[in-house]
Amino acid sequence: MMNNCEGILKIRGIRREPGQHGQTESLPDDIHEQETGARFLRKDGNLHLFYREETGEGTFCRSRLSIKDKEVILRRTVPGAGSVPTVLHFREGEARVCDYPTVAGLMKLETRTRSLLLTESDHSLSLKMEYSLFLHGERLSDHELTVDFSD
Repeated sequence: MMNNCEGILKIRGIRREPGQHGQTESLPDDIHEQETGARFLRKDGNLHLFYREETGEGTFCRSRLSIKDKEVILRRTVPGAGSVPTVLHFREGEARVCDYPTVAGLMKLETRTRSLLLTESDHSLSLKMEYSLFLHGERLSDHELTVDFSD
């Protein structure tokens, strides 16, 4: 079982948006893949991964993925004056409301987690999640996230 170490983190995210204007078909998948260095920390029975993540706008954000009591908490902070972190909570079979910062202010974003699977070995950690994002009760998108860490 890993404790405190440095390693490689591979992230693969797939986003599917529902069709627009009454269409029943989904729009094409948006796939994001990234490989980066990360730090793993086990503290008080909780697991934490610290890493930098591309924002898609040519900048990076600091990210922390924490796992405790079968809940995943994803915290992202884009560097800059006055930046407010995004904190999303995921627990299988549950819906969680989170504050999501935008240029227009904070929005209430809801995560609904369908599945969450964590596997750990002596030298690796793998997390697979499927969830949907909702705003004002309307489904924005469906997501599949795979996070693989190895020391």
